[in-house]
Amino acid sequence: MNPLPNIYVSLPWLRAASLALALLAGRQPASAEPFRIVVIPDSQWASQKWPELTSKMTAWIAANREAQNIRYVLHVGDSVQEGGSEPEWRNIDHAMHALDGRVPYIMAVGNHDYDRIHPPRSTVMFNRFFPLERFQKLPGFGGNFPKDRNDNSFHTFEAGDKKWLILCLNFMPSDEEIVWGNEVVDKHPDHQIILLTHSYLTHTERDVAGKILWEKLVRHHSNMSMVFCGHLSTVHARAEGDHGNTVCEMLFDWQNDVEPEPNGYLAIVTIDPAAKTIASRAYSPALDKGLDGGRSGTTEFKDVRFLSGNPPPPPPPPAAEPRLDALKQKLGDGFLYDADAQLKLIFATNTGRETLAEVKQNLTLQTRALQADLFAGGLKDYVTVVLPREWKGSAQGFYQPEERSITAKTGGMQLVHEFTHAMHWDDMQAHGQFHQNWVIEGLATLFENSDVVDGHAIPRPDYRFKMIRRLVEGHHHVAWPTYVTWNQKQFMKAPGNHYSQAQSMMFYLHATGKLKAWYDAYVAGFAQDPTGAAAFEQVFAKPLAEIEKDWREWLLKQPVPVEPSRASAATLSQPPTANLSTNTP
Repeated sequence: MNPLPNIYVSLPWLRAASLALALLAGRQPASAEPFRIVVIPDSQWASQKWPELTSKMTAWIAANREAQNIRYVLHVGDSVQEGGSEPEWRNIDHAMHALDGRVPYIMAVGNHDYDRIHPPRSTVMFNRFFPLERFQKLPGFGGNFPKDRNDNSFHTFEAGDKKWLILCLNFMPSDEEIVWGNEVVDKHPDHQIILLTHSYLTHTERDVAGKILWEKLVRHHSNMSMVFCGHLSTVHARAEGDHGNTVCEMLFDWQNDVEPEPNGYLAIVTIDPAAKTIASRAYSPALDKGLDGGRSGTTEFKDVRFLSGNPPPPPPPPAAEPRLDALKQKLGDGFLYDADAQLKLIFATNTGRETLAEVKQNLTLQTRALQADLFAGGLKDYVTVVLPREWKGSAQGFYQPEERSITAKTGGMQLVHEFTHAMHWDDMQAHGQFHQNWVIEGLATLFENSDVVDGHAIPRPDYRFKMIRRLVEGHHHVAWPTYVTWNQKQFMKAPGNHYSQAQSMMFYLHATGKLKAWYDAYVAGFAQDPTGAAAFEQVFAKPLAEIEKDWREWLLKQPVPVEPSRASAATLSQPPTANLSTNTP
């Protein structure tokens, strides 16, 4: 609030002088009147197919800046469809230039904005067309991270008689980027915080990135007011921060409801701190109309509580130093070491820094995907990951639960196989269960050869598919009612065959969209049926024999995968008391 309102009334020349100074500084003075932020949703299809749409959006914004009292423009990311396409970047660059020198704006990095969708990812093209220098000229530019790129940044401005800070974070930000975001917010307790990031909400809840951001950033700050994101279709949510503040979470993306279409909608968000309201509506400059109905983006948050900042967030969880020191003492100075507090992983390798970086990136994606798809709780404590240069023995890797240690020959399939075991093990421990061998190995083999796309693990068939197809074609596979009851000794009599069958059963669950439902039913009913048969019948609503028949028909219709090499993966090494140490050929 302005501490001297009576002076402004009695001394109009002082108000005029303040206005002039603000305008000379390149910013508009704060007042108690409502103001607007315009959100540009995912524009990837427009950049690829209809570049005039985004140009019409930005032209309308520039022309209506004063009439609509538009103070900032936020682009939620996915500016382009193909991150490596220079013509698409030129299209969005041309459209955004209409705002330069007229309305300040900030742009988030979406998953399609990377130079390539799949890891390793980079933002070379994004930073080429939207370099740091372009935004450093803005009066409200506050800083960026890392220091040489525009991937994460923050801007400040004043409006509605309040100070505001827009914190823009990368798609699925790393732990380091979130730490930076917390530091920025902590240094601005007198600002209301608006978080801009590409992926945060689904149609029903926060997505993987959203859950991480909520737990590690949003909920801890009493001055957090709004979150804007894209990635999926429109939805709104109202949440309470840990300090009683209102957090209005809004997702805007109208381009992909059914098929890409040239509609060109943007979101106009009206913020009225005096009335304690935040309202949004959709409008298309190209069509000159709004939207009605549940997906219209029209909403009004009432009785919004704007609070001032709070003390710094709680300290991070216990450090990994004791485990790390023990590992260094065991392996010596010839290894490279690192620890990740967010993932709860400790790394050691003597194969080079490039391997270490690739492994960390891979397991970061796998952790978030497995949490989203199956094991929501994540790892309960630190797990060590060791990749030695020299390898002895026939096993390609193993996980030792009693030591919470993964050792793998390579950072590819073998490591992901064992890492899935580690995640699964902690989930079993959390429920006081020990699952059937076919379930343990079925999940590990399902995810061992997977891609992470939009935060979810997408398994790819490998050499095991060929094995199970041959068995099914020759009627040599084990009937499901018998197979699911087998103990570890029976399972390991012909491990190649039985690993393949376990993997294909999990593939079938994934392909039919029932993997999560089946796993939840299995865990819930484990005491009554540890085999998993009852969970199958529950989610498919038919007898197990009929499900097996459907699986056989589905399997024989699948294309035979062509794999460049056969990768062996080790299995879950059980505690000594279980006597279940196993290896695959």
